Amino acid sequence: MINRISFCIFLNLLFNFSVLGNQVDNQALAESLTIKRNDIPINKKTAKFASDVWPGFTDTSGEGLYWDIIRKVYKDNNIAVAFESTNYIRSVALVKKNIFHAYIGAYLNEVDFAIYPKYPIDVDYISACTAVTNKEKINIENIAKSTVGWIKGYSFEKIFDRQLNYQEITNRKTGITLIENARIEYYIDAYSDIKHYFESDPLIASKIRCETIHHENIYLAFNTTPYAIQLKNIWDKTIPKLIQSGYMEKIYREHGLKPLPESLKDKKL
Repeated sequence: MINRISFCIFLNLLFNFSVLGNQVDNQALAESLTIKRNDIPINKKTAKFASDVWPGFTDTSGEGLYWDIIRKVYKDNNIAVAFESTNYIRSVALVKKNIFHAYIGAYLNEVDFAIYPKYPIDVDYISACTAVTNKEKINIENIAKSTVGWIKGYSFEKIFDRQLNYQEITNRKTGITLIENARIEYYIDAYSDIKHYFESDPLIASKIRCETIHHENIYLAFNTTPYAIQLKNIWDKTIPKLIQSGYMEKIYREHGLKPLPESLKDKKL
């Protein structure tokens, strides 16, 4: 009888220790997973950026002024970066769907699903082009009463304080061709893009005249996920340091595309 009772007690103790051991192991595992989950440093992730293809700024090769600035900001903070050069509408859609963290080239408050940093990446000098046979002055007032076109997805209508007779087109070449064929009176685009286009086709350039009509800061537009918000905050923390160190002026000068905008100069940040 004693042996039998002792054996039962032994089995009971063994069972309790086994349960307790499992509880301890499970708790340790849970704590370990919690630590690993909550302790993931930001540099374990990749920041993904999308942009339209702007030669010299966001080339498909991953080179260009804007890519270099973004790469510098995030690699200085131990964050890997990935770039997608596509069209503007797709860039915006990738961010809206939270597939990418930010797109490049947005005007402030351009869309309501994104958040914007304090510091822009550049200034967009916006030009209007017309045929050389059109002798009227190129300005906001004359454009507003004419037929106008620009690339689909660009929000140039916000420049004007009235409703326009405009059409959205697929690419730069089509816009210039529409002017040549008198299908529209003005084509609006970023100055740097028009300049690059004309450099590749001087004959077309001789038939068109352009004037800068507006300038606007351009930003990275981030989605509203927690990680993208962290990336936006890192941008605003790092850009002033790059301005004060002289990096921004240096990188603009090295690319030779345009001078450093006033909004990115050191003004006692």
